[in-house]
Amino acid sequence: MVSAALTDVPRSATQQVMDPRLAELKNDLEKLGILPVYLVCGEEALVVASAAQMIEEAALAGSSRDFNLDRYELSDVPVDTILGAVQTLPMMGGRRVVRVRCREGLDKAASDALVTYLANPSPTNTLLLVAAKVDLRLAIAGQIKHKKGLYSFTPLKAAQIPDVLVSGAKEIGWNLDKRAASMLVETVGTDLLTLQTTLEKLALYVGERRVITVADVEASVVRTKEEVIWEFIDAMAERQLSKALLILDGMLEHGQEPLMVVSMVARHFRQLWKVKSLLAEGCAPADVAKEAGVHPFVAQKLTQQAHRFPNKQLHSIHRAIFRTDVGLKSLRIAPRIQLENLLLEVCAR
Repeated sequence: MVSAALTDVPRSATQQVMDPRLAELKNDLEKLGILPVYLVCGEEALVVASAAQMIEEAALAGSSRDFNLDRYELSDVPVDTILGAVQTLPMMGGRRVVRVRCREGLDKAASDALVTYLANPSPTNTLLLVAAKVDLRLAIAGQIKHKKGLYSFTPLKAAQIPDVLVSGAKEIGWNLDKRAASMLVETVGTDLLTLQTTLEKLALYVGERRVITVADVEASVVRTKEEVIWEFIDAMAERQLSKALLILDGMLEHGQEPLMVVSMVARHFRQLWKVKSLLAEGCAPADVAKEAGVHPFVAQKLTQQAHRFPNKQLHSIHRAIFRTDVGLKSLRIAPRIQLENLLLEVCAR
């Protein structure tokens, strides 16, 4: 028998992740029992791996894992091998699980073969398909959904994640401050696997205290998102349009909140205007930092940037920032488009 030991996420991590959708899956497993087929998919790797692990453990309860668990990578074996395994009777237990990771998704040929199997699936076996991306229009996806075995996990919204982190931390004996959880999301991003790894590092940092505060996050977590947004603002203020667009694209892809971006841009240009006004009033460059209430290094940078923006243009930029802020809160235009328009307003002059 061909079998491959495949794991998507370390088992220790999957035991600790908490997500409200996993609670729904647990309820379904208890209410519906174990189904003959499941498809667990989505780009949230940690949640997908946790869901697959929950199904696997529930299906093998009372069975020997050594004899009744087969794992395959779909691209490494013929579909017939998988079909043969899923039709093999369990040994020394009530159910066999055949877990198939679909690294490259499911093609039509594999889908059609599996659909044929689902017309008369083994009552003692469970086929568990796990994929990051899969075309849900395929016949196999429709069939599995009809049988109530489809679980597709889209990434949570950034605003939802702090509560998930607080609940998850509580489940494993940590008291995570809500403000600290929000700071983690702002700092690390929205990827749950990265957040889980960061939480585990924080747990080592706080030790037996088992309380994670804002101060702990500030002291032990590299604030990568803050560094990136300052790089973006510098590129914007220096009118490096291509660089600013590239950084903006990366920030949005990694879950940076558009309103946070606008807020930081507005803050920077208020400071820039303040420095420009101080210089116009005859303030000595050495005194600008103190009068503007910023670090000397920041004051030096603002002084250099101020020369690039005549007062008339700064008025126009502040109006554009205001329009973007209002637009993000009220209009249905995509945030990316609004932020790109703001970039053009600032840089293309």
